[in-house]
Amino acid sequence: EGHRLETEELRWDNDLGKVVSDSFVRLTKGESVITGVGIESDAELRTYVIRSQVEGVLQEKDGVLDDF
Repeated sequence: EGHRLETEELRWDNDLGKVVSDSFVRLTKGESVITGVGIESDAELRTYVIRSQVEGVLQEKDGVLDDF
């Protein structure tokens, strides 16, 4: 769906059934960017939680925010 996830470390946790990382993460969609430390997500990046130090810049295009 146009999401891009960047991180130094990423792994699959069988017990949680999720993609996880304890490292710095950067999620980008369009011109919008969210960063933080640590993530848990489903494999498709549709539902995720960034654990700490969350910051973001959401950009508007034609009166609509990029959806995260």
